[in-house]
Amino acid sequence: MHKLKRYLKLDPVVLLKKILGYEEIYTIGIRKVGDDNSAYRCIPYNKAYWYADPLTFEYKGRCYLFTEAYDRKKSIGHIAVSAIDRKGHISKPQVIIKEEYHMSYPYVFWWNGGIYMIPETSANMSINLYKCVDFPYKWALESQFGIDEVFVDANIFVTGDNELCLLGSSVNKENPLKVRYSWYNIKKNGMKYSCRHKCYGTSGWNYYDRNAGKPVNINGTEYMPTQESTETDYGVTINFRELWDVYKVGSVVDSVISVDNTRFSDGISRENMIGVHTYSRIGDFEIIDLRYYKFSFTTNLRRIGHILCKSQFD
Repeated sequence: MHKLKRYLKLDPVVLLKKILGYEEIYTIGIRKVGDDNSAYRCIPYNKAYWYADPLTFEYKGRCYLFTEAYDRKKSIGHIAVSAIDRKGHISKPQVIIKEEYHMSYPYVFWWNGGIYMIPETSANMSINLYKCVDFPYKWALESQFGIDEVFVDANIFVTGDNELCLLGSSVNKENPLKVRYSWYNIKKNGMKYSCRHKCYGTSGWNYYDRNAGKPVNINGTEYMPTQESTETDYGVTINFRELWDVYKVGSVVDSVISVDNTRFSDGISRENMIGVHTYSRIGDFEIIDLRYYKFSFTTNLRRIGHILCKSQFD
């Protein structure tokens, strides 16, 4: 019912594109920091995957990009990694973690002398902790915690000896576009891990308390990129809000990235851009993802096939 209400509120042009079978595609773009007049250079999608949720990590002087790799045939997200060279060229992503459920937002971090990852696994109603066995391609599931809510896009902070804070968002059951900040703590005691829910944010359900990337330092101030949805669509703009400490993100928007002030080198028209929802920086480069419409005969054929198959059993 909520999805139907959203569709009825859509712009008529957008609704027509959905009816005609335009496919929603994600792409990732990179450019030099401060080069605001240039377009982002894209990682091209292919028949197998498109890529989203770019999060960066530096290891031994080299820059790496961890992303969601969305399997277009199976409609499920895996985790992939690429290398970024000094000129900002991104190598072809290689899938490194697959589960039976959707995965995204791969947050990689140092902890207790090792490299770990906590991706979003809300489709499994869990928090998964992976440890790197051989960087950057081999990972092992270290621990898994079942939770009773949809918890998304966690940024991870080391808050003490053997202790992590996960600052992410709980998703509203009635309206999945609405979120509120939520905290989980993971502790390591010897070989055992424990996870507990700490608290909810105080601002209530809204469209903007959701992370859009790792904190970034801009002119000496720490900012949290956060994504903002609307009452009809998810992840439309990126806001930069001051990060006061691990548990507090400012409510004042200092700057905004949207499709109105963003260009991509792939010839994607402004009219087909939907929104941006993840932002990262590493070295001299900034990285962003874009969701846009692209007409797809495959989508139409799949839809027709679904209708025909369904009609045989009605």
